[in-house]
Amino acid sequence: MSPRVGSVVAAAVLVFTACGQQEPAGVPAALVAASQATVVVSPSSATLDVGGTQQFSAQLTKNGVQKKAAFTWSSSDPSVATVSSTGLATAVAPGQATITATASTKESGSAQVTVRNSAPTPPQVVAHIALNGGAFGSGVSSPGVGWISQPNNGTVSRIDIASATLTGTTGAGPLPVQISASADGNHIYVPTFFSNGMVTQINTSSLATEATAFATSDAQDAYGITNTLAGDTVIVGITNGPVFKMAMQTGAVVDTLNFPVAAGYHFEWNQNRSRLYASQRAFDGGRVFEIDPNSFTLLRTFETGGSAQAIQLSADGNKLFVAAQNGGVIVWDVASNSLATTYATPNCSPYGLVRTPDFLVVGCLNGLVEVLDPNSGSLVESLNVGGEVRELSYDPGTRSILAPNNAGWVDILR
Repeated sequence: MSPRVGSVVAAAVLVFTACGQQEPAGVPAALVAASQATVVVSPSSATLDVGGTQQFSAQLTKNGVQKKAAFTWSSSDPSVATVSSTGLATAVAPGQATITATASTKESGSAQVTVRNSAPTPPQVVAHIALNGGAFGSGVSSPGVGWISQPNNGTVSRIDIASATLTGTTGAGPLPVQISASADGNHIYVPTFFSNGMVTQINTSSLATEATAFATSDAQDAYGITNTLAGDTVIVGITNGPVFKMAMQTGAVVDTLNFPVAAGYHFEWNQNRSRLYASQRAFDGGRVFEIDPNSFTLLRTFETGGSAQAIQLSADGNKLFVAAQNGGVIVWDVASNSLATTYATPNCSPYGLVRTPDFLVVGCLNGLVEVLDPNSGSLVESLNVGGEVRELSYDPGTRSILAPNNAGWVDILR
């Protein structure tokens, strides 16, 4: 935990003691939806130049469990984008097309491809929303719907990204930090400090707390968070070492992966979700761990050095970008488990990191947002937004970036 977060924690103790917790309300909608078979295509959208490609993958879930299935791929408009039998889309001409994966059991899911006809321009700040509870974590549950955690008052707020307006706020535990949205967009999962590794499941429509799970009986701070494709299980890292897999509906810890020091500060999935990556800060070792999410075992350790914070895979999955808090973006070759290069981030202490279709965007603890070319690492744009930028997220629906700021606001970049 950075000194800045520590100061927020200390200042917030008296406020949190007055905050009540919402009780689980009724039968969760997720249990009803889980009885239906669904196909989720990843990524949910892509923006390409003519001639560009995007590899899509599909997963079938039934009764909340991932199932093996063969898929047939199709494009709604092959004159705009074609798709191969393995899900590789190729941009043909400017326009939009829907890429659909149909399972052998007839269920289908889709993703949107936009083919542009001009060179991309770097994002700029288009909106600034003041928040009285600070701003730390962010997430996107569905196109145009964003979320910001406010640790100082124990809430999360929903944002209509296109109009830059708040559409609701709800309690989320003593000090909510990161946010992870389910693939179907029905829930967000929020870990909290001061809470025995607590994770809260919130309905994105009603804002009701539907489930609460605790990773440990000890007074530990939950920090990093992600969830499985079916959305019924979360993986959470706490600040003293272990990474836990928890079933949200029962609150049970179903598996634990022990590390000597904290490892789950940020998570990243590969495209077919066969691998999960977890980062570790410098004073905890400065590594990234490759995990088998099914057996929940450690496969490899990437000795990246630096102070590993947010992590992102490249579009082809061959490289892992690591925001190094002590400077730069480490580029790690996944196949060879070796350092490829390091991108410079001038005057920036990197913390948050997102990859858009065109850029690598870095949120800096010293008030900058830097935009890099993901292929060359060259600096495209540097924006001075002030404050302390934390957990970035990207909304492909509006092509916007959420940049929560610990100083008490969120910027929307587009």
